Amino acid sequence: MLTMINRGLEAFEEAAALDMPRNQRLNAVCPPMAKETAEKMGWSPGGVPVAEIAKYYLQSVDSGLNGALFGPAHSN
Repeated sequence: MLTMINRGLEAFEEAAALDMPRNQRLNAVCPPMAKETAEKMGWSPGGVPVAEIAKYYLQSVDSGLNGALFGPAHSN
């Protein structure tokens, strides 16, 4: 179920990016569970360190792409 919801949000982002006004971009970051959050929830071990997740946000801003998805399941 969660995968269907995620894919629905990703598809919305990709479609909405097509209608962005000139010089504006729309990208999405699809991070995995943060390790620090998993630990606080008692779900450790698991997750990815927040410092690694932050790299996806930087890629989104620095890439110059529009309609792109960033995260471990998406390659750009």
